[in-house]
Amino acid sequence: MSISDLTRAVVHAAMMEHDEYGAEAFCTEYGFEIGCEYVLVNGEHRYGIQALAAAAHAFLPGHIPLTPAEVADVGAVRKKLTALKFTVETRRLPNWTRNDLILACALLFENNREAASARDSRVRQLSHLLRSAVAPDEYGDKFRSARSVQDKLRDLQTRLREHTEAPARGSELADEVLREFERNQKEMQEKAEEIRSEMDRGAWALFSAEGKRKYDGNGGYPDVLGDQYVYDNLVSNSLQMRVGDLVVLWDAEQVHGVSRIERIDSQPDVLKPKQVCPNCGRSYFEPRKTRHPRYRCRHDNCRHEFDEPRAETRSVTQFVATYGTGYRPADGSISRDQVHARLRDKAAQNAIRRLDHAAMLTLLEDSTVSVPPRKPRKRKTPVGGHREGKTKIRLGQASFRDNLLAEHGARCAITGPCPDAALEAAHLISFAKNESHENGLLLRADVHKLFDRGLLAVHPDTLRVEIAPALAGYGYYNDFEGVSIPEGLDRAVVRDLYLTVTAKWKEE
Repeated sequence: MSISDLTRAVVHAAMMEHDEYGAEAFCTEYGFEIGCEYVLVNGEHRYGIQALAAAAHAFLPGHIPLTPAEVADVGAVRKKLTALKFTVETRRLPNWTRNDLILACALLFENNREAASARDSRVRQLSHLLRSAVAPDEYGDKFRSARSVQDKLRDLQTRLREHTEAPARGSELADEVLREFERNQKEMQEKAEEIRSEMDRGAWALFSAEGKRKYDGNGGYPDVLGDQYVYDNLVSNSLQMRVGDLVVLWDAEQVHGVSRIERIDSQPDVLKPKQVCPNCGRSYFEPRKTRHPRYRCRHDNCRHEFDEPRAETRSVTQFVATYGTGYRPADGSISRDQVHARLRDKAAQNAIRRLDHAAMLTLLEDSTVSVPPRKPRKRKTPVGGHREGKTKIRLGQASFRDNLLAEHGARCAITGPCPDAALEAAHLISFAKNESHENGLLLRADVHKLFDRGLLAVHPDTLRVEIAPALAGYGYYNDFEGVSIPEGLDRAVVRDLYLTVTAKWKEE
């Protein structure tokens, strides 16, 4: 097996798969980093030649993908693709812009006009910030890496007036920005902070107590920790969150986990119950523990005391931010204090608070929590059916489980986050009946057994779990009653299974 087997047809097939997946998911699928010195050019599209060649090999009949070691000779890969009449070019990274240089000079002057190393957390934060300004697959891993930021800082240092050695090669623009910092460092540092604030909009701390979140007199939100966050247009920053933003889920005691927003759905004209002060109609109050009347309005122009708030309903637009695919449980490796230190506001009353995106990425790198990808990995539909052997062996079961893990993260649909090794892929329709891998749930092994034995059911209208009478004597499993299952299942399939299972309960 080698690149010599490649044909134009299989390379085109790999290009189509690359376009479907996106560069980040495509490279992850085949075990490559995004960055590549050479790219295959096809119109406006660019493809890293090593990952492309490795993937193309799998489209040959009876072949499998090549490993990174088998395409390590980038010159040989380039020669083969050129022989197949493809255009291969060197990937050219863009020049440093004025804003890039202002941010770099700000760090240089902040560090007493000395270049910081790539290991310095401030260099890594600047790298994350600059990289966040472009699509994750546009230039690859070398673009504004911590090493390249370090090199730029060293180049700038050699161009300072007090530097006695010959300056490194640089641009007139770099000299211009340096002179501006030397003339008025304070003004330029303020300019750098404005640029940083403008660029750094993609990270949020979300207060979530899994269905118990209440504030400003509302009745709570139906969050599903590890999967979705519910809020409305009356919540501060509600209209600022975007798909792809980094989110940190926390409550008053701990950090639960991190992820990126995959989808935001909205529903207008939702009636929201709200409790208000009977005097001023505002919701700025809390119950008092010992004094009476029980409530006192905290608004400066009111201060009214009352026993019960007035109930009202308001029409709001409700949003559901889904983030389950890339969810990473914190498991105690990130503290509330660490997250709090990276907040960009002082509005402690807000449920959605802006974070320093670059600083959070650096914190995650230093912890045991992996950084969620900016683009979720796309699914490959596994092959169904059977192959003949001494017994029938399922095809696609491992890929079926991998798909569910990629979609929901390491979390049981009923019990929540748990170790990857404890999770199994459950079919809503018996595989033996239709031999396909559709409509599945990721369940912890013991829960999977209960589900397969018809001791658990999911109501088709509410998507909430119901338990069989046979489990009534088991307190732990009783807690499953009423747990919400993530959206995405075929409701008709859920209904058929529910009616079949619950009918048996009535017969017992």
